[in-house]
Amino acid sequence: MTLKQLEAFYWAATSATFLVAAERLHVSQSSLSKRIAELEAQLRRDLFDRAGHRAVLTEAGQQLLPLARRMLGLADEMRTLVAEGSGLQGHCRFGVGELAALTWLPDLVALVRAQYPDLVLEPHVDWAPRWSSGWTAANSTSR
Repeated sequence: MTLKQLEAFYWAATSATFLVAAERLHVSQSSLSKRIAELEAQLRRDLFDRAGHRAVLTEAGQQLLPLARRMLGLADEMRTLVAEGSGLQGHCRFGVGELAALTWLPDLVALVRAQYPDLVLEPHVDWAPRWSSGWTAANSTSR
């Protein structure tokens, strides 16, 4: 049994229709139905009575619903726990040249801020070449 199957079952059981559940999960109705059918096959029990106009939970489905809710809640807790401890944080100082600053650096900064909000980027942009001999533009005038 997979979390996707449990999500399909949970949302189908708690939504007005399978179509509403499928839209909630951003899948087609046939994909949702397939996931539920796979879960029913693994459990060897029907979870919905599909004989009437609308699918209704069977006794087995009613028993499974609170357990599915708990399992999905635990999965959310696990994602939250891992996400909180895995982000980069602190300060990152780095240097780039003028060309990099004007081309790909803004995209990089936006991407890093979105993925690692606790990481502070401190780029140093070198806008002009450094002249080791003390030569300046004033020295270049012809006489």
